[in-house]
Amino acid sequence: MENIVIDGSDIQIEDLNDEAKAQVGRIMELQNELGRLDMQKQELHVLINAYANSIKQSVAEQEEEPQIELVN
Repeated sequence: MENIVIDGSDIQIEDLNDEAKAQVGRIMELQNELGRLDMQKQELHVLINAYANSIKQSVAEQEEEPQIELVN
C-alpha cells in the first residue's frame, strides 16, 4: 500500500498521519466488502434465473401432458 488516488489526486500513504492511514485501511476494507457484495449479488441473480427456468420448465411439462376430458 504505497499510494491511494482520491478524486484524481495521488496521495502517498507514508506521508499521512496515523488517523489518515487508519482511514485508508478502512477504505480498502470497504472496497473489498463492496467486491464481495457484488459477487454475492451476481450469484443471487444466477439463483433467481435458475428458479425461473425451473418454473418455466415445469409449466411447459404440464402443457405437454395430454388432457383427458370426460364427456357425459
